[in-house]
Parts: sequence; C-alpha cells; structure tokens
Amino acid sequence: HLLRVEDDPLRAAFLPTAATAFPATVVVADTLAAAEQACIQQPFDLLLIDANLPDGRGDELLQRLRLRGIHT
Repeated sequence: HLLRVEDDPLRAAFLPTAATAFPATVVVADTLAAAEQACIQQPFDLLLIDANLPDGRGDELLQRLRLRGIHT
C-alpha cells in the first residue's frame, strides 16, 4: 500500500499505472494536508513524497507524521 505525494498530475499518474504490474495499491495526494489526512486514515508501507508542494515541503510532512506516531 503506497502513498504518492505529488502535485504534478502527469508525474502523479505514473506510479498508479506502473503499480498495476505489482500487487500494490497506490493513493495519490497533491498536497501535504491531503497526504497527512491519508496517513491518519490508513497505514502505508511506503511514502513517495515530492520535495516541494503547494503547501510546504516534503520533509515537513515527515516531521508532522513522526509527531503523530506514524513511522512509515
């Protein structure tokens, strides 16, 4: 179960398409806020996070998730 955090629609579409070859599901979030909500709602095995998003930086998301006890 993967979370792709990417604000570029073309780049965001690549992983879900490629993941059909694997037994994986991909959730795509286009902002840090949407990604944080997704992580609160469900666990992920892998997070792929863009460094710069409209509402902040990817490392900020990781810090916020760690404070919530999410250590993916």
